[in-house]
Order: sequence, then structure tokens, then C-alpha cells
Amino acid sequence: MDKLISESRLMMRGTFHGRIEPEIIAVGSNDKFVVIARRVGESTIYFYIDKSADNIYLNSDEIIDTGYSLEQFKELKVHHRLPEFSTYF
Repeated sequence: MDKLISESRLMMRGTFHGRIEPEIIAVGSNDKFVVIARRVGESTIYFYIDKSADNIYLNSDEIIDTGYSLEQFKELKVHHRLPEFSTYF
């Protein structure tokens, strides 16, 4: 995985982007998408980033929708062919 989640920042090719707030508990990626699971209290919220829509000049709210429930994320995963989570924290 060429992406690294560190201190709630997504590092892509050496450039830091504030994308997802802590506490990140899982990530995964493929050629098109990055998927993130974030714990908020007792809940888990799921996100995805379309790599082709991201660039260093955009704020996180310009490329990431509000988080999704597990049920919503499962539907999005099928529809967009999102990757599996490959790293857990």
C-alpha cells in the first residue's frame, strides 16, 4: 500500500493532506480508491476517497462525503468496487 495514515493525515506521494480525523482503525486502497474506517465513540463510520478526484488544492470536504454506516458502505462497496480493508490499527 503506497498510502500511510499517520496522525489523521493521508500521505500521498510525500504530500500531507488532512482528510480524516482520528481515530482511524482501518484503511485499504486499490488503483482507484482509498477506504477508511473511523471510530467515533462507540460507532464506526466509513469513508472512501476517489483518487482521481483528489488533489493538493482541495479541502477534505470537497472530496469526501460525510461518513457512512456499515450498511451504506456495503452498498457503496459493491456499486463502486471499493477495495477491502488491508491494514488495521
